[in-house]
Amino acid sequence: MPRHKQIRFKDPGLAEMAKQQIVEFIDKHPIAVSGMQALLATIVIGGALTLAAVAPGALSIWSRHMARRKRGKRDRYRQLWVNFYRLKKENSLIYKGDEKGEAVYELTQKGKVRLRKFILHTLEIMPPKRWDGNWHVILFDIPIGKRKSIRNSFRHKLRELGCYQFQRSVWVHPFPCEAEIAFLKDFYRLGSCVTVWKVGEMPDGRVLYYFKNMLKERV
Repeated sequence: MPRHKQIRFKDPGLAEMAKQQIVEFIDKHPIAVSGMQALLATIVIGGALTLAAVAPGALSIWSRHMARRKRGKRDRYRQLWVNFYRLKKENSLIYKGDEKGEAVYELTQKGKVRLRKFILHTLEIMPPKRWDGNWHVILFDIPIGKRKSIRNSFRHKLRELGCYQFQRSVWVHPFPCEAEIAFLKDFYRLGSCVTVWKVGEMPDGRVLYYFKNMLKERV
C-alpha cells in the first residue's frame, strides 16, 4: 500500500452520545490529548488520516489549537501516524480493502476494547441549558459473585460523574444520565443490576444542598 494513500476508518457505530462526548473532550483538552486519543477520536467519527492532516471533525479542533506552533502541529501529526502503526501492530486495526482510492481500516474486537476504555475516560453527564426539575436516581444491586473491584470501579465512576451518594447503592443526579449509565452497565457487564428512576421531587435537604450551585446556573 503506497504511503501517500489516504487512510479512511470505518465508523465503529457508536451512539451519538459517545461521539459527541469524545469530540467535546478533544475540544476542551487540545494540548493534553495524546496522539493515541486523537487517533481514536478520528476513528470514532469515521474520519480520515493523510500525510498532512486529519479530517473531518474532531481533529480539525485539535489542529486549530496547534496552528500557532508549526513544529508542535507537525509533531502531533507524526504522533498520529506512530499510533496508527501501533494499533496495526497490536492487531487493533485491520485493513478491509480499498474504496474510492482510500485504504479502509476497521477496529478489531481488541481495538474496540481500547476504544471503550477511552470512552469511559471521557464520559461526562452533560448539563442541559435549562433544568427540567426532575431528579435521576441510580439504584444498583450487584451480586456478591461479581468481583469487588467491579463494584468499586462502578461507584468510583459515579462519583467522578458528579453523582451524590444517597446510600451505598443509591446515587442521585439532577440531569438526564440514562445514556451514560447504560454505557457503564454495558462496560462493566452489570445488565439488570442497575436501574435509573426519574422522580419529580427531592425531599432530602442533603441532596439539594449538594447540587445547589450547579442548579443555580440551570433554573
